Amino acid sequence: MQILTTTIHIGLQKPTGFLHMTDSHLPAAADSAQRNRMENTLAECLQYAAEKGLTPVHTGDMFTYLNDENLRVFDRLFAGRVCTGNPD
Repeated sequence: MQILTTTIHIGLQKPTGFLHMTDSHLPAAADSAQRNRMENTLAECLQYAAEKGLTPVHTGDMFTYLNDENLRVFDRLFAGRVCTGNPD
């Protein structure tokens, strides 16, 4: 996990923090080793966000292709979180 910190002053009354993740592209293939690495990296990011009091935000593609296993990974990692995005 590589962390880049950026501060943007936009006139909010108090500081607000986010952890931005993008284009995870969980694999469609049955390559469980690759999927496990990606799942562990996302879990590490979410843990970091929780420890630092940051709101996690994911943009871009979560999946390369939508399949049952990728949905299970998504449900495990993002259960209880609000998620919206582009359906394609």
